[in-house]
Amino acid sequence: MLARKLWSFPAEYSAVEVGLPPGAPKDMPYYFPSGSRRGGQDGIAVSVTPSGGGAWLGIFAFGAPSGDSPSLLASAPHPREVVVVSRGLAIRVRADNPGLWSEVPAFPVREVLVAPENGLLLLADFTKVAAIGARGVAWVTERLSMDGVRLLEVRGGHLIGQADDPTGGSPAEFSVDLRSGSHQGGTGRRY
Repeated sequence: MLARKLWSFPAEYSAVEVGLPPGAPKDMPYYFPSGSRRGGQDGIAVSVTPSGGGAWLGIFAFGAPSGDSPSLLASAPHPREVVVVSRGLAIRVRADNPGLWSEVPAFPVREVLVAPENGLLLLADFTKVAAIGARGVAWVTERLSMDGVRLLEVRGGHLIGQADDPTGGSPAEFSVDLRSGSHQGGTGRRY
């Protein structure tokens, strides 16, 4: 089951995780990340119903082989997009047209933070942060860390976080401008 459901943005659809027993007929689902209806990998099954009807089922492939990476379902800044993170693999897809989808350029996703007042969904992997806005991927930071990023808070138009130091030193704080994705601090440029 999904670890979390983040519903911070208005959505013109409903989306729920559904349990499918192994070998169950999947009613011609869409498989992501391929978008194919002919088959795909095991993953999280999500039923999506756009406001205008026409429900569909998506199977979102597991990204990481273990359960260390999160799985979640999130509303996106675009009211007709849903974001599914399946063990670290993040896919954004149009609820009213499952043929319109893309992978989020952060893998494996380790942390997610919502900045609704800035219209952004923030997803971090081990080294960088990707921001999803109403028009898709708004920006991706340069390398912030060599070995781990923690998202702490949004303050004054900036994302505040910590970058781990792979040499065992103290984590370094960073600040990312939420309009541009440019940043100050972190440990990514040291090595």
